[in-house]
Amino acid sequence: MAYYYDIRAPGTWLELNNCRFNAVQAIVKKRGLCVNNQTSCEDCTMTNIEDIHSFHYTACRKPWTCISTSTKDPSNTYSRANSMPVDIINLEKCLASRKVWHEYRLDLESKLYALTKDESVLAGQSGEYKKEHFLGHCKEDQSQGYIRLGGSPETMKRIPELYL
Repeated sequence: MAYYYDIRAPGTWLELNNCRFNAVQAIVKKRGLCVNNQTSCEDCTMTNIEDIHSFHYTACRKPWTCISTSTKDPSNTYSRANSMPVDIINLEKCLASRKVWHEYRLDLESKLYALTKDESVLAGQSGEYKKEHFLGHCKEDQSQGYIRLGGSPETMKRIPELYL
């Protein structure tokens, strides 16, 4: 998209609400101004999940990193890059948006299992870490806790059949 509007059709773009499209879900003000140089704007940390059309998992961390430890957690030993930066995000809203991603993965797993009856597909849901958010795809905080999608090589080759 950026290439198209920057190179192929410059000057034809329209700025969308960054709390709802490609939403980072972080504070969007710097030095009292919104990123679009306006004095008032929506608080992206509080935008309802139902109102967001697409997520950009940066400030809220990637869903497959299984990160949920707050930067303000006194027992946190992880760097800021490996923690949830609660000075710029709303932890519960971020966890809710990451749950959306895990719901899509769960849907893929359910459809793939129904198609193939390959039990190893369901092995990717065996994690217990923060199951209410990660839906069984994580066994612990951080990337090493992520449980990859299960399934034999033959099963993986059938994924395109789900989206014909």
